[in-house]
Amino acid sequence: MKNEFYIVEQPKKSVLTIITVDSKLPMDEEKHKRICDLSLVSDIIFIFPKDSKKNIKAAVFASLYKACGYIESSEERLGNTLMRAFEYDKEIFNTHVLIMYTQLSDLVKIEGNKLQLLASSDINKPIFKTRILSSSEFFETYGIKKDKWYKKILKLIRRENTEENNRYCTNTAESSCILLRPRTIKKLLEFSKKDNTGYVNSFTYQDQRYLLASMCDKLKIEIFDFNPEEVSL
Repeated sequence: MKNEFYIVEQPKKSVLTIITVDSKLPMDEEKHKRICDLSLVSDIIFIFPKDSKKNIKAAVFASLYKACGYIESSEERLGNTLMRAFEYDKEIFNTHVLIMYTQLSDLVKIEGNKLQLLASSDINKPIFKTRILSSSEFFETYGIKKDKWYKKILKLIRRENTEENNRYCTNTAESSCILLRPRTIKKLLEFSKKDNTGYVNSFTYQDQRYLLASMCDKLKIEIFDFNPEEVSL
């Protein structure tokens, strides 16, 4: 079944990394090695976007890279899929003290001992370098685009409400990854469950750093505004 969480093996680490598989496969050797190294210090969950699974066996991919689980998304927008991964970790695994979100296309190298030090540190704020989107990026959302006639028909058939697209997208992360504590995850989940504005699903970017940075800003969650790999401990 699509959008279901599949367990490959039980979690064993105190850190969880959620990776969106957003780049062409096979990946280059450097990223391949980074995931293999990461699996030694972190449990891993892979999110496979709707169009990423055409030529791969997701279950085998997750097994080879020693993931503890994966989700094959059936949605065009990944916000709800990410929230589902957060919820599963919180309600079922409930063992991780630090959660890292990143993308395969932008996988940063963080030494294993650095990640473990961050997990055991007293930094309880989300760790990532953030920025407000630029004027031109705002215009990409609020500007009116003239679609060709066939695109208008497709939108009508699909009942797409493009007026809502990215209307809450105010921030993003300049860091390659975002580090979150369970208490922050809890706040994000509580908001997404109570919200009736379609906030999470309005984000069209496959890159979930837009969603997470904007949610932290909206909920007034104070962040530790540094690139995780550059934090001194």
